[in-house]
Amino acid sequence: MHTNPVDSGQWVSRHLEDKGYVLTLLGRLIQHRVLVQITLPNNPQTYTSTVLSLDVEQNTLLLDQIFPAVQREQLSADGLCELHARVEGASLSCQLRLQGIDEGSGLVCYRMQLPEAVAYTQRREGHRVRVDSLGVVAEIYSDNGMACKGILHDFSPGGVSLELEDDRWFRSTEVYRCTLYLPHEPPFHCKLEICCRRHDAAKDRQILGGSFVELDKRGENTVSKLVTELERQLLRSRRMPQTEDAANRQ
Repeated sequence: MHTNPVDSGQWVSRHLEDKGYVLTLLGRLIQHRVLVQITLPNNPQTYTSTVLSLDVEQNTLLLDQIFPAVQREQLSADGLCELHARVEGASLSCQLRLQGIDEGSGLVCYRMQLPEAVAYTQRREGHRVRVDSLGVVAEIYSDNGMACKGILHDFSPGGVSLELEDDRWFRSTEVYRCTLYLPHEPPFHCKLEICCRRHDAAKDRQILGGSFVELDKRGENTVSKLVTELERQLLRSRRMPQTEDAANRQ
């Protein structure tokens, strides 16, 4: 994943070029039925549409009918437009190129080439990465110094959630020491203020959520680095089965 994070206080912007991650973001627009905005070059009008489907083999994205109606020549002149959307508290935008217009039964759909990159902007505290599939070991220490071992459930610039068999040693709003053991990285030591707890019935585990406290600038930079590294590891793990399937077919 190629990413150039730009930190502007409460917001973090990234330029994402990894195809798997681009597809994941665009897939959320379909999953949540997000109304997207479409803009055309040298045209002040803002149009609306929805993303209907993605076709990886054909390298296409299908847009529903655009409102207000767009004249064919407006799109076909250079075939370029910009897509803008907000989903799950973040905003994304990308450039699309027209491949063709499908018309039938009074409906119009637009076949666009999948974008090569997506600009993605998210609140720092909202950029949460679900990482339980990686099996990252975490330890949180109770008041009496007992180490309770668990798995890192998710990770964000603002804090973490841990999967534990037993969370009875920890109280809400209290601060506890924690150590995260990420692969190929030094152990990360931090302090967490417990802010939420819930039971995951599917796993029969306790999910203990905490916010980072007493992080200095160096610690904040380390957290940002680890969030990005975990995203890379997730993308690698998702691509590995596809690579193995392709190898098995050869």
